[in-house]
Amino acid sequence: MVTKEDVIKIARKEKLSLGIVEKDFVLTYILKKIYGSELKNKLVFKGGTALHKIYLHRRLSIDLDFAELKAVKIEEIKNIIEDKEINSKIKDLHEDQDSINIILSYISVLDHKDNIKIQISKREKPILNIIKKRLKSYFYSDFEVLTFKFEELVAEKIRALIQRNKPRDFLDIYYILNKKNINFDFIIKLAKQKLKNVNDSYDPNKIFDDIDLVRSLWKEDLRELISNIPNFDHVIEKIKEFFK
Repeated sequence: MVTKEDVIKIARKEKLSLGIVEKDFVLTYILKKIYGSELKNKLVFKGGTALHKIYLHRRLSIDLDFAELKAVKIEEIKNIIEDKEINSKIKDLHEDQDSINIILSYISVLDHKDNIKIQISKREKPILNIIKKRLKSYFYSDFEVLTFKFEELVAEKIRALIQRNKPRDFLDIYYILNKKNINFDFIIKLAKQKLKNVNDSYDPNKIFDDIDLVRSLWKEDLRELISNIPNFDHVIEKIKEFFK
């Protein structure tokens, strides 16, 4: 049983807010429940949260993203994510042919109401073979999740970098570029395919179209997720050097 004292201890150690550490606990709790249930072979963990919880371990996250491998029913999801332990309830739900989008409210160890976002993509299937990986957390022993290979997660992050202006995408690519022994030629090919799948094209120039907006949001958006935020200009310089 995770307690308020556990959250306070981790928050002090990592120099992060109590709220974001509690949110990380809730995200991890939901993941553990999903991959201990009948959904474990139906949902593939992906996105920035998967990238960090499995591979990078550099920042916390605020949402969960999945690809639907086999059709899931809303009732199946509800039975897993609505939970007495964290007092969680579906606050909002929207389903269409492309995705299921959920806002899940909770009142956990801090006794304060908050939300997490959960998105399940129906539209896209993995390009590479999916794999099982051990997930590490502050709160539990390692447990197994179904996820994308590292290269495909990075390819999706590059697509996100081209299609939107979120500081965390720039931060994630910066951390990835600092890793060694990565086959970026292969990853770029995957990114091009990912963009084609959503009727878009690979144009790295788009990354820098609204750079002033990203700069203005840099510290505000990232201060909750990481204690030591890298210098914005240094990050952009590194990314520009790679994509030039």
